[in-house]
Amino acid sequence: MFSRAELAVGLACGLYAALAAVWILWPGPRAAAAPSMKPPEWEAQPDHLNIAGSGSNIEITRAIARAFERHNPGAVVHVHASIGSGGGVLAVADGAVDLGMISRALGRSEGDGLVVTPLARVPVCLVTHERAARRTLTREALGPRVRDAASTAFLVREPGDSGERALEQAYPGLSDALAYARTHGARVLRTDLEMRDALLSTADSMGVFDLGTIKLLDLPLTPVAVDGETCPAAKPLSFVSRGVTTELVSRFLEFSTSDAVRGLLQSARYEPAP
Repeated sequence: MFSRAELAVGLACGLYAALAAVWILWPGPRAAAAPSMKPPEWEAQPDHLNIAGSGSNIEITRAIARAFERHNPGAVVHVHASIGSGGGVLAVADGAVDLGMISRALGRSEGDGLVVTPLARVPVCLVTHERAARRTLTREALGPRVRDAASTAFLVREPGDSGERALEQAYPGLSDALAYARTHGARVLRTDLEMRDALLSTADSMGVFDLGTIKLLDLPLTPVAVDGETCPAAKPLSFVSRGVTTELVSRFLEFSTSDAVRGLLQSARYEPAP
């Protein structure tokens, strides 16, 4: 059974995810600061650590959290469901969670009073099911397959997804093809978990996903070779904290740079931060 505090944090995380989506997509002028939605009934628990943010960080952070709990008896780390990088930034800035998770750099208006602790870089790939009939593409064929996503089972994310943005740097024209697909019947997934489930359940589908989660969870997904090359891009994974942190937060961040965590990261094909 969830405690009152845990339920309150879960509710707050959902609200921050919605707020972050509006914040990103709002076409008009923005206020200097986002409104606070920290639930008044939430009270910090000294031995509990609440972490929320990007879905790309969740599985590796949960693995780190389990190791941290083993090394710190009595400590409890809650890694909440995805609220996106923007939601994580808003939540930690407002004090609703102790740490945010981001899979991109902080935006120009996001960094006031926040500290970024790099964790790793993770390869970003075009992937498909390991039993898919086709696991290779040419660069020439990639654009048409994406543009015709409604009939080719190419799965796309919402605008601004960090993984797709990373691959767009490697494949010129991919950004325009994705934008076209979103407005012409493509299946648009909102979270990493939705993308993962769709790739596992949709025959011969393709989509953008990170290699680290595939290796960490031993998923039956495999990178697609585009002109013989797989995973040509990577994106950064980091924690975000307020300038003044608790002793438990400091211990967790220090643990995230330990040799034990570096070994965990490397075993799942993450590149630990220097």
